[in-house]
Amino acid sequence: MSILVRLYRLAPLAVILIVLAIVLYLVVTHLRTPARAKEVLIQVFTWLSAIIIGFFGIVSLYALFEHNDAVLDLSVGFMVVGVLSLGITLLCRYRFRKRHPHYKSKPMKSHTNTRWRKAAQTVRNAKKAAEQAKKGK
Repeated sequence: MSILVRLYRLAPLAVILIVLAIVLYLVVTHLRTPARAKEVLIQVFTWLSAIIIGFFGIVSLYALFEHNDAVLDLSVGFMVVGVLSLGITLLCRYRFRKRHPHYKSKPMKSHTNTRWRKAAQTVRNAKKAAEQAKKGK
């Protein structure tokens, strides 16, 4: 009976995560593609699960130091929901990347130093001016 009561208390967090996943998937699928929606869902749930685990881990430590068994029991349960969510998300990420290999590595943005870009432009302008001076002679 005790396990059923604990699961009943954890149900709201699980329902909120499920509803969030459905809404996020539907919105991104409508705006982009289903593959992009899955990628966004994986990124969001990886961060969200990590935040849930960290927050309820801190709450659990605080409840442990305060000897508050009811809060400790609830926060550990929520932390377990976060760990399960993270595990499912990582499994989904593994399967997604296995089926869509072009999503494995994203192209990196190149960052050029503006000072070097300006210097190169100055050199190009000087060469053009020198060529035009030679033509004018």
